[in-house]
Amino acid sequence: QIVVRGGLTGSAITADTIVLEEVLDATVDAASSTQPRLRAPVSIGENVERFAPILAQAVRFTILATNNGAEPCLDELEVFSTAADGRPARNVALASAGARVTVSGTLAGFDIHQLEHINDGQHGNSRSWISNTAGSGWVEVTLADPTLIDRITWGRDRELKYLDRLATRYVIEAADS
Repeated sequence: QIVVRGGLTGSAITADTIVLEEVLDATVDAASSTQPRLRAPVSIGENVERFAPILAQAVRFTILATNNGAEPCLDELEVFSTAADGRPARNVALASAGARVTVSGTLAGFDIHQLEHINDGQHGNSRSWISNTAGSGWVEVTLADPTLIDRITWGRDRELKYLDRLATRYVIEAADS
């Protein structure tokens, strides 16, 4: 049960954001716990999605909405292996690492916005992919081998020149086969 009350009078409350955090450790005193950490809003530059390590063969980035309703644009989709045994994390989504990419569709007529730019290791609008559907689209990266991953990094334009076509609602999914 959640009860929200305003001041001494119990008046109505409005808020732009309400953050709820589940406390999994029963020994933690709720009164002394720290504030939940808020994720930074998405940006046209670099966005980092961190999660507990999972075994993945493929990763799908599905865009549900953009900041201006236009076809979404990604300059690179990077999937990082978990650092272990003295080995640093590495971008296993690169074409040069054997990863393959499929997409929902590509905006026609623009050589700079192509499927192969999604995982070529180069950032910026001039080496990006744009969906052929206003406000939505998906990119799927199939890794060369099942890999333990813990981070995905993506951007609209890491050169910070273009503000449009930014994914603002999206889902990231992984499959292990």
